[in-house]
Amino acid sequence: MKLNKIDYFLTLTIILLVVYTIIEQILTCVTGFERSTLTTCFYSAFGGEILGCVVIKVFNIKHETVTNELPEEEVAG
Repeated sequence: MKLNKIDYFLTLTIILLVVYTIIEQILTCVTGFERSTLTTCFYSAFGGEILGCVVIKVFNIKHETVTNELPEEEVAG
């Protein structure tokens, strides 16, 4: 299975979210201070990126299947 740039970006984004969550939990336990605003902004930014990439992948897959199903005369015309 060949991974393209969006797959690498999605993987990196999910890894960053997991790493941030772990570090945030450790820092909250050590310092007793919760960074709720930073967490909200971090999840909003990366959640939006994930949503955008998923939408791109879904529409590309639908576009490829529709293009592959049409006869060549309709695709060329």
